Amino acid sequence: MDDLSHVGLFLKAKKLRVTTSLDGTIVSFNSDFSAVTGYTREDLIGARASKLRLDSMPKEFFTDLWITIRGGDIWHGAFPSVSKNGSVVWSTGIIYPIFNEYMDVVAFASERILCTEIEKNAAMQMIKEKYGKDV
Repeated sequence: MDDLSHVGLFLKAKKLRVTTSLDGTIVSFNSDFSAVTGYTREDLIGARASKLRLDSMPKEFFTDLWITIRGGDIWHGAFPSVSKNGSVVWSTGIIYPIFNEYMDVVAFASERILCTEIEKNAAMQMIKEKYGKDV
């Protein structure tokens, strides 16, 4: 597949967008996220993002993620989330800080798409190698 084919696939993919406060409280998400995970506004607005966390994920993975974004940097990678019906949804993308006019981090946003099987397997292998735990 050439580079333009990848761009076309990305543009057609469902974009999973979530915004949280500084402490990880979900303040918004888009309709694609709702369609993929089954969650409604009543389920998640005001809930902690950790509600979506797969129990078998190493805590250190999320510690590293939070250190990166709280430090003002962009985190990128793949990880699983738990949908409302309990199924596991793997997605890949970025999580980034949102800054105010004084360059203070005031919130966080994620922009993700669903993983391919190859991306999921690569992420699972990376997590195993880096954190010593199977997902």
